[in-house]
Amino acid sequence: NCDDVFEKALFDAEEALTLIRARADEYNLIPDKIAVCGFSAGGHLAAGLATLGKIRPDALILGYPCISGYGCSDKVLYSNVPTLDDKVNSENPPTFIFSTCSDSSVPIDSSLSFAKALNKNGISFELHIFSDGPHGLAMSNPVTAEKNSNGDNRDVAKWVPMCQSWLYRRFI
Repeated sequence: NCDDVFEKALFDAEEALTLIRARADEYNLIPDKIAVCGFSAGGHLAAGLATLGKIRPDALILGYPCISGYGCSDKVLYSNVPTLDDKVNSENPPTFIFSTCSDSSVPIDSSLSFAKALNKNGISFELHIFSDGPHGLAMSNPVTAEKNSNGDNRDVAKWVPMCQSWLYRRFI
């Protein structure tokens, strides 16, 4: 059952965040300054943790997230996972989102709908939409680009320093 898969993944994410906060001293972390990052289907899980979790991160970073219900390809996401934009509430953390218009696996509407829901609920967010780039860009550099995928995109790679700056402003 796909619902069970999502529920188990969300439970695991909550457990991981609980463990990280509990061991913050050991890991040399600040327990109330934890960001969660996810891409594509992983973006759905990260957004699920930030939206539905009993414990939530202090910031959320989403790369071409499949929020569901917006034509995400079956290769990206199970069809029975919850749509998250209608579940955003005042407890969601500040969010950084980046996507590309030419992503053929996750339509840009997915990022736009989540940003709109954050805005409606008064949640601080930053949204960057780049015109060109295939699905799965990750950091958009030669190290993370798949062979022959055209995933080495220096314009989209700017999301990394933009996100670093955004995180700095959130956590100073």
